[in-house]
Amino acid sequence: MIGGHSIRDEETKFGYSVTGMVHPKKVLANKGARPGDALLLTKAIGTGVISTAIKKGKAEPAWIEAAVRSMTTLNKQAAETITAGNFRVSSMTDVTGFGLIGHAREMCWRRRSINIHAGKIP
Repeated sequence: MIGGHSIRDEETKFGYSVTGMVHPKKVLANKGARPGDALLLTKAIGTGVISTAIKKGKAEPAWIEAAVRSMTTLNKQAAETITAGNFRVSSMTDVTGFGLIGHAREMCWRRRSINIHAGKIP
């Protein structure tokens, strides 16, 4: 099942749910990151900031175009990469409303810390 967020807002939102079968040993959860894991980003960071800038009338056209291109790019290549079995995936999540830091915290649940090298984040 793919979940979403509960939103209380005056604006109409789009949501969906997908129900299906998955092998219990192939479930990829949003917690369980381990020391030494690499962080693989499949979408651009900052689309939430751009969305807020659009609402405030402060977004430049190039920013909007880049954000829309990232958000509308299918995750097919990422899904094929993580299911190919070439490396171990211990945790995964989307980086949306909670941003990179919030979702990193979620993935490292019960761990004391995570190191993110800001200069390496595109």
